[in-house]
Amino acid sequence: MFGRLILGICLLLVAIFSAARANAQHVGHSDGYQIVHAYPHDPDAFTQGLVYVDGHLYESAGRNGKSSVRMVDLSTGQVLQHYDLAPEYFGEGLTNWGSDLVQLTWKTRLGFVYDRFSLAEKRTFHYEGEGWGFDSR
Repeated sequence: MFGRLILGICLLLVAIFSAARANAQHVGHSDGYQIVHAYPHDPDAFTQGLVYVDGHLYESAGRNGKSSVRMVDLSTGQVLQHYDLAPEYFGEGLTNWGSDLVQLTWKTRLGFVYDRFSLAEKRTFHYEGEGWGFDSR
């Protein structure tokens, strides 16, 4: 009698663990996306803001002492134009605003406005808080 009880408990545990394992494998598998293409990218550019407008990719690349805003050819990853920020600014969020690009900085509360076609700096502005990103709607 005692042997049957132990055997029953063992079989029950095997069934429970088998069902849990099958369920965990099912939960870990997800569908719904497919990678259709990968694009080259500068491994030294840490993307903080990204805008694709009128066939051009614009990127705010933030690094301590090496931040920039750049226009990149999507198909080749080649930087077509760039503007380097002064070393004290860490480039963050980026959005387009008509014919301009607007870039925020992380902790310095200073934003930059660039001409989208030449990346020439047009002006700066001050704001409160950290400039992680913003919604231009």
